[in-house]
Amino acid sequence: MAPQSVRRRATANIAVFLVTSLGALMHCGCVETEKPPYSSGDVVFEPALLGDWVYLDGQERGGLPPVRRSPGKATHRIERAENGSYRNLALGGEKEVVEFTVFKLGDRYFLASKADKGRFRVSRLTISGEFLKIWWLNFERVLEAHPEAVKHKVDDFTTVLTGSTDELRVFLLKYADEPGVWNWKYESMQRVDGLKVTPAGLTGRKQRTLDYWAEMRLALQDSAPSHGTTRDNLSAFWAAASSEIGLQITDGVDADAVACGKLATELCDVMAKYTGKHRPTAPLASLVRESTGGVAAEPTTLPAGRDEVLARVREALAKLEMMRKKLSDRYKCEFLPIR
Repeated sequence: MAPQSVRRRATANIAVFLVTSLGALMHCGCVETEKPPYSSGDVVFEPALLGDWVYLDGQERGGLPPVRRSPGKATHRIERAENGSYRNLALGGEKEVVEFTVFKLGDRYFLASKADKGRFRVSRLTISGEFLKIWWLNFERVLEAHPEAVKHKVDDFTTVLTGSTDELRVFLLKYADEPGVWNWKYESMQRVDGLKVTPAGLTGRKQRTLDYWAEMRLALQDSAPSHGTTRDNLSAFWAAASSEIGLQITDGVDADAVACGKLATELCDVMAKYTGKHRPTAPLASLVRESTGGVAAEPTTLPAGRDEVLARVREALAKLEMMRKKLSDRYKCEFLPIR
């Protein structure tokens, strides 16, 4: 899959958070639905979300992760609302309020809030340490590969999904872990008094481990070279993936998954070193495809070191696959393969 452009840290203030993090328009990346994106049986209530939070800068995926710090004075308070929903209050100044609903499809959590014209805005929800992450849908990335993925229209620069609730549920679950779909940008909040690991639910060990695996997988699969990639930025992509995985927060994450993260960073480091020494060519792209089970596009030969690199890649991917199956069996859910 083609790499994204160089990822830069983005900033946002509290007012922007209220407009974006809980579902309002952010540039042209906003996605709304005409029908509710969930059924009543999908709605879940997570007590760990109730309490005081500090809003942190929004950022594009691939930048530095949320930084641990003494939160200080809370800037937001999440309370319980009616019908299993939540009420988010901005503290200080004008106390604006946004109500939102958390729902679960399969083993993935989502967030929806009311928009204008009776619509709903939807985003992906994960937990990383004491941080709540709200991920935004990159709908253009979906349409690039799957133009008929879901019924939709564009209304005043906003993408509106027009399918039924059942169709929306299928769409969201299908693309919940698709590389490039939810990695456009995320907003984050840090809980003032920390976020303990719970026996189950959004803040439980299973979910934290699933989310850790998903981000590791995303970093790996979104670093493959594309046609015309230069040597310098190709090596930089692999180095960035290594950093992105290595800096993930591991609080509450299964030790075996953390070991996989370490293995993945080593794999990225090998690729960064190799691609930094040799000009990227069609055979280099073939190396990546071949190492992940595909068929080499051309029978040409790479520069010195190809066989050693390919052997290390295959060995690492075999270990990751073995651990993936182990984790899937342990938690009775599917940890998706790294291709």
